[in-house]
Amino acid sequence: MGTGSGSLEVSFSYGGSGFVPVYGDWDGDGVATVGAFDPRTATWYLRNTPGPGPAEVIFQFGPAGSIPVVGDWDGNGTTTVGVFVPGSAQWYLRNSNTPGAADFAFQYGWPGVVPVAGDWNGDKIDTVGVYYPPTGQWALRNSPGGGAADLFFSYGYAGTQPVVGDWSGSGADGIGIYDPSSGLFLLRNQASAGSADVATTVGAGTGFRGGPVATRFVGNTLVTLPGARGPGDLGYNPAVDGNPAADGSSVEITFHTVVPEPGTFSLVATGLSGLVWAGRRQRKQGRGAV
Repeated sequence: MGTGSGSLEVSFSYGGSGFVPVYGDWDGDGVATVGAFDPRTATWYLRNTPGPGPAEVIFQFGPAGSIPVVGDWDGNGTTTVGVFVPGSAQWYLRNSNTPGAADFAFQYGWPGVVPVAGDWNGDKIDTVGVYYPPTGQWALRNSPGGGAADLFFSYGYAGTQPVVGDWSGSGADGIGIYDPSSGLFLLRNQASAGSADVATTVGAGTGFRGGPVATRFVGNTLVTLPGARGPGDLGYNPAVDGNPAADGSSVEITFHTVVPEPGTFSLVATGLSGLVWAGRRQRKQGRGAV
């Protein structure tokens, strides 16, 4: 099992007070960038370039008070928006980052669950699921619609939060949990029960929101990549993932968090409002390990 630990490094601020952070490849260029969702108005604020700055795409989608979910619902290489309504367990997913009617509308889940989305079977299409924090139960679907769970298992414990990502570069998303009381991540390379493949501690008590993001550095330039594979990893492509021998890049896994109260870190200016995006960089030692 891979292990790691470290302190958080503030990256930049983006989004307003009360906003919920989201990540995705909003324009299909192969680079995941940031966004924010205001649940009070169901307004999305998306950026197509890494780093701070004004939103490049602004629109409303979903009922007020809903929880944002994002994914590539149709497999076209672009991340688009969706929402989960906690009271009714209703999902509304859209295949473009624009206002309009949902392309998928269905009910899935039960009271108290947390919505998740991912490519559980490696077919390049993201589908939905739920995590139940009191018991650590996961119920995942391999198609974007209601019905019985295709995958149902326990992984986690009371008080933990779910995270999803392709930790191993296999093309299918694994699962994980985050314990905000200790800052501990326990990640599995598959969407199944079992032991953690990766354990790492990042920023206890910082109010984690949002999933880990894979990145690499070329000099001082941060490049966000799906998977951020390195030499020896399944699916490694030096044209996409970088060639450390040629360009001096280092493959990293960045565990991004959002600090709910700006000013928590000394690098954040006093009085800064909105979301503060932070992350800890940890060199990836090999497939499935950080």
